[in-house]
Amino acid sequence: MQLLSQSEFRQLAQDLGGIASFKGLASATPLGVTGFDVATSLSWSTLAHREVWNKAAAGLGSPSAVPVPALRLAKGGPWGLDVGVMASTVPATGAQLSGAELRWALIEGGPVTPALGLRLHATRLSGVKQLSLGTSGFDVTLSKGFALVTPYIGAGALRTAATAQVSTALAGENLSTSRLFAGAHLNFGLFDVTLEADRSSDLRTVSGRLGYRF
Repeated sequence: MQLLSQSEFRQLAQDLGGIASFKGLASATPLGVTGFDVATSLSWSTLAHREVWNKAAAGLGSPSAVPVPALRLAKGGPWGLDVGVMASTVPATGAQLSGAELRWALIEGGPVTPALGLRLHATRLSGVKQLSLGTSGFDVTLSKGFALVTPYIGAGALRTAATAQVSTALAGENLSTSRLFAGAHLNFGLFDVTLEADRSSDLRTVSGRLGYRF
C-alpha cells in the first residue's frame, strides 16, 4: 500500500468498491408481506487494475479475479418494501464484508405489466489492517416475469469511501461510479436461482445465487 501513488490508490479503491458493493441479484418484484428469502451467492470480479494490485502487494503477485461468497437474508414488508442483509468472508484474505439493502417496488408488475423497483444499499469492509472501506449506492431495476423466468435490467450509482490506514501520505478517496447490470431470476418451486452480470466503471462481475423463498 505504501508504494502506491495517489492515482494508483484511487484505482485500487475503485476496484475494491465494485467488488465490495452489495449485488442486488433480484428482480423488481417484491417478496410480499409474508415473504422470506434465504440464499447463498458467489460473485466473481475480474480486476480492472491488476498491475496496481500487484504493486500494493509489494510485487508478491495478485489474482486476476476476486471471488466473494456470501450468505443473504431478505424479508418482505408492506407497501412493496423489502429489507435484506448479507455477510461474507473473502477467501484467503481474512477480510469480512457486511451489508444491508432496502428495496421498494414502485410498480409491482402483473401478468402483462413490468415491475419497477428502487434499491438503496451499503456495505462495510473489515479485517483489513491497511485499509478502511465502505460503499453505498442506489439502483433502479426493471423486470418482467415469463412463467418460471424473470429477466431484469438496471442501472445505478455507487459511492466508495476508502482511507489508507498505514503510515503514508495517501489521502482518502471518495469515488462515484455508474453501475449497469442485467440478470435473470429462475423459480423452480422448492428453490430459485439468479444469474447476474454487472459493470461498475471498468470492473466486471458475474454473480450467481441459490436460494429458498417462503
